[in-house]
Amino acid sequence: MKGISSPPPAILKPVGKLYLSSTIYSLSGSNLHQVTLNTKQAGFDDNIEDIGNNRILPGVAGLYLIIAQISWADTVDPREYELLLKLNGSSYIGRVRSQASTDDELVLTLSTIWPLIETDYVNLFARHFDTTNVADILGGDAYTFLTMLRLR
Repeated sequence: MKGISSPPPAILKPVGKLYLSSTIYSLSGSNLHQVTLNTKQAGFDDNIEDIGNNRILPGVAGLYLIIAQISWADTVDPREYELLLKLNGSSYIGRVRSQASTDDELVLTLSTIWPLIETDYVNLFARHFDTTNVADILGGDAYTFLTMLRLR
C-alpha cells in the first residue's frame, strides 16, 4: 500500500528580505553601527521592507523566523566581530560574536524565532572590536541581509 502524501505547508505571509547593495567601507571600531539595508530582494511582494529606515516591519502579528547575515571583509586576526538584531530600536533579540582566525573574510549568521506584534520592527546592527583599524562590510544579496517570514 502506498503512503498518503500531502503537499508541503504553504508559507504564510508576510515574508521579506532587505540587503546591503554595496560594500560599507571603513567602519570604526567599538561603535555600534546600524547596517544600511537599502535594497529590497526581488520576488518578495508583501511590502514589509522599510528601506528608508533600514528595517523590516511585518505589520501582522505572529511568530516569525528572522535570519540575518553580515559578511565582514579584510578582518584582522584575532579581533572580534559582532552581529546584533534589535527589536523596535531598543531591545536585543539576537547576537552572535566571533573572533577572526585569519586576515580575510568572516561571515556571521544568526537565526531566531520571535513573536512580533503588528507595530514591531527589526533592525540589523554590526560592531567590531578593533580600535586601531577600520573594517568593511560586504554588500550584495548573498553577503549582508535581513530576512523574515511568518511561521504562524
